[in-house]
Amino acid sequence: MALTVYDILHSDKEFMWPRDIWRELKKQRSQEGLPCESLQDVHDVLKILDTIGALVVKPDPDVEKYN
Repeated sequence: MALTVYDILHSDKEFMWPRDIWRELKKQRSQEGLPCESLQDVHDVLKILDTIGALVVKPDPDVEKYN
């Protein structure tokens, strides 16, 4: 599910609220004939993605030394 939420986030160019992401996920799951996760599950995945992003995509304070 985390990858699907990630794909939804990056498929839309505009800001999306968690409820909007959940609605898109619900639509995709419905088309696939699968049950949809809860809105709380989407919130949990967003927290995880936010944590991973903070760990992986940190700005380097010494960026000037690479130029």
